[in-house]
Amino acid sequence: MNDELVTLLLQRVKEAGAIGRLVEKLKAIKAEQNLPNDFRLTGIKTEQAIEAARRAVSESWLPEHALAKFVDEVEENGAQHIFLFDLTDEGRRRLTANRLGAVFQGVPGHPTVAMYTETPGKKRTFFENRTDALTVKQIFVGSYWERDDDRSYDREDERATVMVRQHRRAVNLLRVLPEQQQVEIRIDRVRGRMDNTLALEVLGSFLEDLGDDFDLEVDVTPVEIWRALPRIAADRTEVYLNKDDAEDPSAKISFHNLRARDKGTDVRDHPKYQMRGRDVVRTGMNPYWIVPDEENKIYSNLTVLEAPRLGRCGKIYLSAELRPTTVQHVLDRIRHFAR
Repeated sequence: MNDELVTLLLQRVKEAGAIGRLVEKLKAIKAEQNLPNDFRLTGIKTEQAIEAARRAVSESWLPEHALAKFVDEVEENGAQHIFLFDLTDEGRRRLTANRLGAVFQGVPGHPTVAMYTETPGKKRTFFENRTDALTVKQIFVGSYWERDDDRSYDREDERATVMVRQHRRAVNLLRVLPEQQQVEIRIDRVRGRMDNTLALEVLGSFLEDLGDDFDLEVDVTPVEIWRALPRIAADRTEVYLNKDDAEDPSAKISFHNLRARDKGTDVRDHPKYQMRGRDVVRTGMNPYWIVPDEENKIYSNLTVLEAPRLGRCGKIYLSAELRPTTVQHVLDRIRHFAR
């Protein structure tokens, strides 16, 4: 067992808040392999779960590559800004497994410390032909500015704000789904909250790194999410609406639930909610999705914005790491409403 690699993989799981999902995976392994009773997984805390996973790897119950694959799944699904596209005829010709495989380095045969360290020494971009998508994955160090409250001060005749640049591991993805004729760009949120300005900066950098091998104007057309917004707002079967933003020729209109998350009344039930008519143009909303097999509703933030090279586009923000099937369900439903 590579102790350094396993430690890094378990750190990535912990930082992503995915310990519960890791325990679920270990429980499934225990049942499948009929593991000993002293391999206890019920009622354990975070550090106990980490030690249980370490033992599972050392005993070869959970191979290192399987743990790394689990980390990949966690990092690649959620806590992201997502842009949706459809393939053009030229894109179908250009964005193939053979062409992308010839342009980008393949994923190493075995997980390495360099791939999962907290602050990668250099930016790495890999191509992998997966069963669900042709995937170009970039691992890099993301950075952002954050106020240092301890060093900042506000006195009677003097004020100073100290900003410190923070650095953290981040992952971007270009996903091409040839059979569905779809493309997704998933941008790491980098900091622990939604930041549209930072998202567009990271998107721009990723597109530069992809270079001419992915041409926005030739290969894809953006999904017109603004077409989906009024249709999502009208749906009561799979959407709880927390926030709805719009404007008409004379005013900006915003309805936002003051209760946390999905605890309060749907904003559409407010007596003064009026977001209808041809003159009303939506600029964003916060729908919570009712997803099969998910206990909690899934939060999303949909924004219409202007982005360099993209022009007018829609951006989807998912605040938490989610199961791949859950992310795909939400994206598929947004595409459905945008048709």
